[in-house]
Amino acid sequence: MIDDGKLNDYSTRQVARLLNVSTQSVLDMCQKGGFGYRLSASGRWRIPRERLERILAERDAAARA
Repeated sequence: MIDDGKLNDYSTRQVARLLNVSTQSVLDMCQKGGFGYRLSASGRWRIPRERLERILAERDAAARA
């Protein structure tokens, strides 16, 4: 789980930091539809908490395999 207070979604920069990848990599995945993003009122990509948690769980499971 992610312990960050009450965030329901994350910026591409926040996701990049959590996944240890570049912001551009996250933007590329958003463009390809790989992150289940939504657009904020300002037109910025936001990644829902549920999707980020699923990505982190998949990554952790792959690392243990």
